[in-house]
Amino acid sequence: MKAYIAGGCYEHGRNSFLLEGSEYSLLVDCGTMQGSETPNPYLSKEQISKIRYVFLTHSHKDHVGSLEWLYQQGFCGKVYLAKETYEQMSVKPKEYVLLDISKQDTVRIENDLEIRYGRSGHCVGSLWFKMSFEEKEVLFTGDYCEDSEAYICDVLRDTYVDMAFVDCAYGNKIGTALQSKQKLKEKK
Repeated sequence: MKAYIAGGCYEHGRNSFLLEGSEYSLLVDCGTMQGSETPNPYLSKEQISKIRYVFLTHSHKDHVGSLEWLYQQGFCGKVYLAKETYEQMSVKPKEYVLLDISKQDTVRIENDLEIRYGRSGHCVGSLWFKMSFEEKEVLFTGDYCEDSEAYICDVLRDTYVDMAFVDCAYGNKIGTALQSKQKLKEKK
């Protein structure tokens, strides 16, 4: 399994993270970067053709705003999201599974893919995902907020995974995901 940052790192938008497996891929969030000349995730048609599932953390445009673009590029898989997120979206997914946010739950999707999810405390319907994919554990938080006064958070403390994508979209660094990726390559 390989992880690919398709947007969101060092950006205020375009949150999108791809897990490429040996037979298919998963995408967590498909956000847009409002005001950008290239607002959609950095994904090729070849990458998109291998995506079998999309998991949406919440309904804000920086996490779901490029879903229509993803369909236009050939995506034809299934979308997993909270009912509340679905209700807030202007562009609805074509094939989807609504997740019950009243409790943390685990869903086996395929033999090599199981997800556990819980509320992330960010907005109505916001979720975090802990995925078991090809024998690796990966965590996606999507604007996680433990101390929200308005929304419930199913706390992730003492959670151990092989890889974690902790949403820090509101940090103080400025740049693009491509610039961030280049900096990481230079540090190798």
